[in-house]
Amino acid sequence: GVEIAGPQWFGDGTREGLNQAKSKWDLRPDMLRLNDALGVLSSGERMFLSAMVSFYNAREGGAMLKRCHFNGLSDFDGLDLPRRQVIADLLLNYSGW
Repeated sequence: GVEIAGPQWFGDGTREGLNQAKSKWDLRPDMLRLNDALGVLSSGERMFLSAMVSFYNAREGGAMLKRCHFNGLSDFDGLDLPRRQVIADLLLNYSGW
């Protein structure tokens, strides 16, 4: 998911940081950067990033999803297949942050 979304939103924000990540903690979402950028991203980017953040922090991610006017799972229909697959994989395999 981080590969698709872009490393600038996670960990230290660099491709090198993504490549060298040893654990999920090395790829924590950059909440300040994400919240600052939410208003200028495309609707698909906002939805995808907000959904990914919700696995890290349900309250923060939920607030971001509300800002994206997310009303339910059918709202993911606007995402392309690779992004929907990431969300589906997280739903199936998520074991806590």
